[in-house]
Amino acid sequence: MKKICFIAGHHRSGTSALSGALSALGGDVGTSTGQTSKWNKKGYWENKKINEFNTKFLRSRGHEWYSTDYSITNMPWVSSIKPLGELLESELSSCKGNFLILKSPMISTLYPLYKEALRLKSLDGVFIFSYREKEKNIKSIVKRNKPAGITDKAAGKVIDFYRDSFEYNFDNSHRTIYHNMDNLFVEDNPLVYFKQVEKLLSLGMDFSAESIVKLNGFLSESMIIEKSSKRKCVVLSYERFAENYEACIDKCYPEWNMEYAIDVIFPIAGSQEEYENAMRLNLVPIKSGVVRVLNQVDSLSEKLAAVYDEVMVEKI
Repeated sequence: MKKICFIAGHHRSGTSALSGALSALGGDVGTSTGQTSKWNKKGYWENKKINEFNTKFLRSRGHEWYSTDYSITNMPWVSSIKPLGELLESELSSCKGNFLILKSPMISTLYPLYKEALRLKSLDGVFIFSYREKEKNIKSIVKRNKPAGITDKAAGKVIDFYRDSFEYNFDNSHRTIYHNMDNLFVEDNPLVYFKQVEKLLSLGMDFSAESIVKLNGFLSESMIIEKSSKRKCVVLSYERFAENYEACIDKCYPEWNMEYAIDVIFPIAGSQEEYENAMRLNLVPIKSGVVRVLNQVDSLSEKLAAVYDEVMVEKI
């Protein structure tokens, strides 16, 4: 039986990026909203029916996603176990991937309901709780919800409530890991990270060459959505890269300083063997920046120029 991977965690903590990355590695989000916005230009990667269920469940009891004055154990919820179980069963039966991804931050506060729904239908589920550095998380929530007047204090309260609710109700019924958003955008090689996740959760991720290209492409474009001050991108050609790895890296070192945040991108060209060599060398830690292996760089040139203060193209 395929597993259901539930993505919980704080709003604006990388749940969408994580879901999109898992989708590239063989997961399926099921009945997707397909929704994008200026906050999630690569998509929300959430299941429409699950999101509607969670929203309706809370609103019917007088609460919203930002409410912090309730506990599921103190409200009527037993009657919702069967409908949720049937929904989970239906989405899993139509799953076209190796595993089903159901992402909704609201799951953080509704864990007991999901646990019982899984038990009722004898379904196999695992949970990932996504988080990020609190101050950055607060700023992101406030920025997105500025028209609604959410303050720093209110955003911080929501973050604490989601974490505390999940940890209070969690009882080890299902395998669960905590995911730091920085693992997607700071790790030199996200492939290593996801192999660790697979080892812990046994989801059945697809690590084929095609899937890895999708993963790196998705993360590379996701990490340049918002322009940051003084950010430089160094694009290194693949030509003779395997023989000149140290030269490639050394040529970048003089450009690395405290004034700029440097991202290094290695485009791929050529054979499967070249691809595997690039992935192997990408495991080597570098001193600064974020390494991404892309299938091509030409199609990203306009996006790079629009986001970075400076784009360097080095042909070694």
